[in-house]
Amino acid sequence: MAYLEEDLRSDPFPKLAAELLALGWNQPAYQDALRRMMDGFTAVLSDAVRAALAEYESSRPGVSVDVEALATLIRTSQLGIIAERLASVDTGHTAMLKAIDEWLQRLPAAPRRSR
Repeated sequence: MAYLEEDLRSDPFPKLAAELLALGWNQPAYQDALRRMMDGFTAVLSDAVRAALAEYESSRPGVSVDVEALATLIRTSQLGIIAERLASVDTGHTAMLKAIDEWLQRLPAAPRRSR
């Protein structure tokens, strides 16, 4: 997640996303635009999840994951981390990210496809 730390220092997106969320909480007129933005974010994540799962699931018959559900989980987790980091809150983040990384490392690797 080193990219997130760099983004928080140099990219305006994390702070803009947090500010747009706050507008949506307080001003209903912004909620439709915010929903469309989040739908677009979820669509980008869904494409990445779909590609990763296609490779992983192809070698594991019977393993199935709801792409939109997983993309939504990733989006909401990212937004939560962004909001907390912008407020200088990082309690538990290191342990959480380490646990996720260790879990991913334990997953059996999908066989490489020849191209």
